[in-house]
Amino acid sequence: MNLRFHTDPSVFYDQSGNLYPEPKETLEDLETKLNDASEKLKALPKPKPACEYSDEEADDLFFDLGIARFNLCSFIENLEWKIDLKLFYAKSCLSD
Repeated sequence: MNLRFHTDPSVFYDQSGNLYPEPKETLEDLETKLNDASEKLKALPKPKPACEYSDEEADDLFFDLGIARFNLCSFIENLEWKIDLKLFYAKSCLSD
């Protein structure tokens, strides 16, 4: 079983060398959340460059959209990590 998003398994160990706990969610739940978050990210309009912002209230929406995009990207990266950690546990169980 291959990992989907990571090539270096060291990201699944803490500084003491202990494997992080297996995520409680099922692989299917994690993948559903990942697909939903990816679709929401695609649906958000792209923000304009920072140099184009002014003091107008309409620009508050663009700023908020930029923050939403950033948060969704962080959430997606976390889900990708959890999916690969779940796969890493499954791979470890198969090799035991």
